[in-house]
Amino acid sequence: MKLFKVAFCLLITILLTSPLAIAASDNGTSDIIIKTKVLTAYALNPQLNPFDFEVIVDNGTVTLAGAVANTAEQDLAVDIARSVDGANKVVNNIKVDPNVKQHDRKSNFAQTVDDASLTAMIKSKLLLNHRTSGLSIHVKTNNAVVTLEGDVASLSEKQLSEKIASHVKGVNRVINNLQIKS
Repeated sequence: MKLFKVAFCLLITILLTSPLAIAASDNGTSDIIIKTKVLTAYALNPQLNPFDFEVIVDNGTVTLAGAVANTAEQDLAVDIARSVDGANKVVNNIKVDPNVKQHDRKSNFAQTVDDASLTAMIKSKLLLNHRTSGLSIHVKTNNAVVTLEGDVASLSEKQLSEKIASHVKGVNRVINNLQIKS
C-alpha cells in the first residue's frame, strides 16, 4: 500500500507537468491542475485517503464523490477542495457510511514520507559519527518506531547508536537489535 501511494503521488506530478495541464478553465487555472492539487492534498492529509474519493473538475467546479466513515471526514474533504486555488465551486456528493473503514494513519502517504525522512536522518548521523559503524547498522522506521539491526564492535557503540537514534526529533521509540561481534 505504501508503494502504491508513492506511485500515486508520482503520477500526480507527471500529470501536472504534462501538456494536458495546459487547457485552462474560465478562471485561468487548468482543471487537471485543480484535480491534482485536491488529490495531492488528500494524499498528504493524515485523516483522508485519496483512494476513497472520485474528483471531477469541470471549468473550475469540483465534484466530489465516494464514501467516508463519518461527517468529519466528509467536511474535511470538502473544505480542502474549497481551499484549492482555481476551485470556484465544490459539489459534495460524498456519502457518509458508518460501515466504511475509517482511514488509518499508518497507511498514509505522509507517514511513509516521515518514516523515510527519519531513517535518512538517523542513518546520516550514524555515518557521520566516528564512534559508530554507520555502514554496518541497518535502520528501519515504521510509524516513527525505529529498529536498529546489524553488527557493532562494542556495547558502548550499541548504546551510542540507540542514543543517536532516540534523540532525532519525531522518533517515538527505538528497538535496538544490534549484535556485538566477538
